Amino acid sequence: MKQPIAAALRRCVLILPGVTNPVWDAPLAAEDGEILVTRSVSEALAFAPDQWGLVVSGPWEPAEDEEFEIARIRDLSRALAAAADGYVAPVLIDDNRMAVSSAGSGAMFEEAATNRIDAGALPGALSMYATGRPVKGAKAMFAFSLLQYGAGVVMSGADHVRLDLTGRARPLIGGPYLCLSAGRWRVNLTFSVSDLLANRTLRFEWGPMSGGVAQEFAFDKAGRYELDLDADWDKADFCEIRVALPTGAFAGLFDLEACAIQRL
Repeated sequence: MKQPIAAALRRCVLILPGVTNPVWDAPLAAEDGEILVTRSVSEALAFAPDQWGLVVSGPWEPAEDEEFEIARIRDLSRALAAAADGYVAPVLIDDNRMAVSSAGSGAMFEEAATNRIDAGALPGALSMYATGRPVKGAKAMFAFSLLQYGAGVVMSGADHVRLDLTGRARPLIGGPYLCLSAGRWRVNLTFSVSDLLANRTLRFEWGPMSGGVAQEFAFDKAGRYELDLDADWDKADFCEIRVALPTGAFAGLFDLEACAIQRL
């Protein structure tokens, strides 16, 4: 069954970072409804379109400034999640293969819907949006650089972070604060604990910023563990995974090895 389409769509063409083709700076005519062409996520969200066209150009090129890159990825996630939640499915437009059609914006959206972009055109976990709307079963890894860490980091790398649990009760890990579209999402954590006293408890939380799920686990012995937590998004919202030490500890190490999400 096809989704019903409004008679006069409000459409937004969002030009993602990296696109330099000047044709996208020219006005774009619409044969019905309204259309906005912009490079600003905030402007696009304020326009509240029924359908999004996301213009991408080649592989994603990360910025040299890591903090700027993280901010750029989080900002882009707002647009991708909102586009996925739109009234009409979004289209992704590969700027290397396509220019604005003289037939008008409607033809452009229809042609773009038959194309598929390279998942590498979107950074990291955002590659799930390369099909417009994340399909059930889609998986992605969170980059450790998107997470924030509390006191006690003794080792930090691209695929391994170690925290010393010694000290007062405190948050250990938070983030990544990327926007996820509506639906049910699972986070999978792979980690290990060592040098713990018996029954050391850790608290794990997952969900949208408006609320989520939380569980506490007591660890009787050192070892490597995997944990799944599932939460529901009613609409596009930032996600947060939190690991916390509920009570102070005299010893212990926590090693984060992987953080993945899956659309259920």
